[in-house]
Order: sequence, then C-alpha cells, then structure tokens
Amino acid sequence: MRGKRGRKGGKPSFLGDILGVYLNQPSLRSRMREQKILDGWDRVVGRAIAEVTQPGTVRNRVLQIRVINSVWMQELQFHKPLIIQKLNEFLGDPFVQDLRFVLGGREEGVSPKAEEGRGKKSRELTEEERERIEKEVSRLPDPEMREVLSRVFAKALKTPRERT
Repeated sequence: MRGKRGRKGGKPSFLGDILGVYLNQPSLRSRMREQKILDGWDRVVGRAIAEVTQPGTVRNRVLQIRVINSVWMQELQFHKPLIIQKLNEFLGDPFVQDLRFVLGGREEGVSPKAEEGRGKKSRELTEEERERIEKEVSRLPDPEMREVLSRVFAKALKTPRERT
C-alpha cells in the first residue's frame, strides 16, 4: 500500500490511515462492539449481576448471556428491557435487540476484571506513550474505533513481555 505518503514518498503513513480501511468492515465493527460489551459488562449491569452472568457472542443482534442458575435467569427476564437499553446507551447505538439467557457457569479468565488481579502486574503508561497512541489513532474517523484501538495499544504497552 504505497501512495503519496508511503515510504517512497518520504513521509511515513499514519497507522490510523492504514487501519481505517480495515476497521470499517461490518464484521469487524460487530466484533469490536462485542468486545466493548465484554469490557464494560460490570459497569453496564452492576456488580451483583456481573458476578452471576457472563456475556457471550452476539448473533443477529441477540446477545447470549450465561447465567449461573435458574433463579437468576428468571430474575433477569424481568430486567431484560432495561439491560438492553443500558447496553445500547453504553455502545452508542441500537446494536443489541434481544438477550438470550442460557444456564452455565462463568468461564475463568474470560472477564477482563478477573484477569486484572492475576498474573503479571502491568505498569502505567508514560506521557510519551499516551501521546504516541493518541497520534496513531487520531486519524481514525470513528470515535468508537479510536477508543477500542487506544485500549488495545495501551494494554500491549502495559503488559510486561517475557524475556527468552
């Protein structure tokens, strides 16, 4: 992909320009929304519900949610419209149309919050790293994509690498 601003033109291309084309694909946008639901589940539904549920995939705009027992499953049926409303407000558009509750325990290590307390400790980003991330994603037109990609870059920089 060499253009006027490619390597031969003397100026390097911004990562945001290059990724923008790929990140606008509908299937990828859907996966990004699913990831945003996973990342923000506890903030959207609250701690009590988050501890007994686990969001899964979205198919045909229906979010599948694993629930630890039938009592909670019944209770959540009453809250379904409010959960859908809160999810769509969190996402910024009417992405989720329905919820499907299924019995099943929570999978370990799937929740981002569960992973934070385990394993290697991450570090804080330096101001230079924050500026670099901002510069790289600033050219993306979609604010949701900028946010998601910023978090991915930040996580990659914060996670310690094993030396081999």
